[in-house]
Amino acid sequence: MTEKNIPAINIITATPEHLPAIAALERASFSQPWSVESLAGMFANPNAYILAAMDAAVLAGYLFTLEIAGESCVTNLAVEPTYRERGIGAALLCAALSGAQERGCECVTLEVREGNRAAVRLYEKHGFQTVGRRKAYYHAPVEDALLMTRYFSGGGDYQPASII
Repeated sequence: MTEKNIPAINIITATPEHLPAIAALERASFSQPWSVESLAGMFANPNAYILAAMDAAVLAGYLFTLEIAGESCVTNLAVEPTYRERGIGAALLCAALSGAQERGCECVTLEVREGNRAAVRLYEKHGFQTVGRRKAYYHAPVEDALLMTRYFSGGGDYQPASII
């Protein structure tokens, strides 16, 4: 097995101090990024859980979830381009899944561009199943969203697949 060059990344709970870097990465990653105000609102939301992947003081990626009525929804996940394909997205996802299960969530849901094959493969590798589709959900370019859900089985801890 070939070892990838994986930096020493720490997954932490993001704070409002991380907002400028998160907003910049959001703009660089998505054709229709959330506004700074919307991102800031997540920090004030008691149902939001925000993770940051840090390489020392550098934001390598982030993940936002909202939890309501025993369900967690991944709303945003992005990894800085120079850090991609190093397992950081998987590490953020694993931390979010573990946290959701610890807080008693029954499942985690998300929407992903149908054409984002790398993301779809990542989610499938971690037990997500396609449960629906939203036609023409994304713009610039117009594309369907796949609705994916990861159900937690009764009891036991979430056991992530290998992230490398």
